[in-house]
Amino acid sequence: MHSGTIARSWLGRIGGGVVAYFVAAGYPDRVVSLTNIEGIVPGTVELDGDSFFLGQGAWWFPFHNAADGVAEMLIAGQEREYLDHMIRALMFDPARFTEYDLNVYYRSWSSPNGITAALGYYRTMPQDIAFAQDMIASDQLLDVPVLAVGGGHSTVGNSGTVASLERLSRSVQGVVIPPCGHYLAEECPVELLSVLNDFLARTSRSEE
Repeated sequence: MHSGTIARSWLGRIGGGVVAYFVAAGYPDRVVSLTNIEGIVPGTVELDGDSFFLGQGAWWFPFHNAADGVAEMLIAGQEREYLDHMIRALMFDPARFTEYDLNVYYRSWSSPNGITAALGYYRTMPQDIAFAQDMIASDQLLDVPVLAVGGGHSTVGNSGTVASLERLSRSVQGVVIPPCGHYLAEECPVELLSVLNDFLARTSRSEE
């Protein structure tokens, strides 16, 4: 997204939702609203009493953090199979994940340095945790409208997405879409689009 010096409505999902929060926190004058879909910001909430972002809540977090290129070595050449397994396992209805969807992910991960770029999100989590906790401790909360969306059957985000953004923002609308897992855009596009259109229609302003 090109922002320039004009304020925009920022939207991201999963890791992109976390990045969108950091943009909003670092450049508040460039943000009209923030939408985060299934993107718990590291350092804000714990799941089931475990430190989720240190690997106890999901196996791929410590695996993607493996040092010395071990994760890249094991995934390379198996990107399609790896992504197909991991994404379907996090969906409520895996049949909604199409071959077209898989090819989009595969092209990104199989591009030069694609795996390392994708795993970089996980490898910066210590810095992300420190930043978020500093924002909370110093009461530097977002003042813009925030939409936090979770999947009702997600084992990753769910209502935790809402709880995460409530710690970082002063005005949060939380929505949990029941028939969805972690990948809402692929699984429940109609329901998600309805929620997004409603929020953006109420919060956006002219970007001229």
